[in-house]
Amino acid sequence: MSGRGRRICRRRQGRSRPCRKRAGAEAAAGARRSPRRRAARARSSAERVRSRPRRAGPDVYEADLARVKPGAVVQVKVIAYPDRSFPGRIEWMSSVLDPVTRTARLRCPLANPDRALLPEMYATVSIATPPRKALVVPRSAVLHVGDERIVFVQSGTTENGLLRFQRRRVVLEESEGDPVPVSSGLQVGDAVVVSGALLLSGML
Repeated sequence: MSGRGRRICRRRQGRSRPCRKRAGAEAAAGARRSPRRRAARARSSAERVRSRPRRAGPDVYEADLARVKPGAVVQVKVIAYPDRSFPGRIEWMSSVLDPVTRTARLRCPLANPDRALLPEMYATVSIATPPRKALVVPRSAVLHVGDERIVFVQSGTTENGLLRFQRRRVVLEESEGDPVPVSSGLQVGDAVVVSGALLLSGML
């Protein structure tokens, strides 16, 4: 009985030893896999963050607010990719104007599947608006004199047949394009000096 008891005891001890080794091996393997899992999760999280859509935050002049609506299509260009355009739509418009610039802030989500757009990039945003009729003049025709904007309009001829010009104050709509929309000061058909206006201003 005692011999059998010893043999059983030895077998149990023999069985228990490999179990301890296997447990240690599994623990070591788990320890080795754990950093990889954490790294994989970190990479996966980074992928999700980098692939998120970017948002453009352009400012719109007060004069253009009536033509800009949420849902309007926008095209965004950045200096880094001059031949590429990033489409989007206006998601939100500020209900308050900036007291200094007299502009309203927009928010436009942009798809960024290849992570080309980076935070803090400067961009030019073109907004699709309904067409309208407006009186415009070339930007080269407008002179900035103090706080005024002036143009020179042909007002007839002299007795000698020379052209006569008149200085005209105009009010322009805020725009970065060319030609520039004119709110007041000109009429359709006025002949405006588009080249040499600065030289002419020193003569009149």
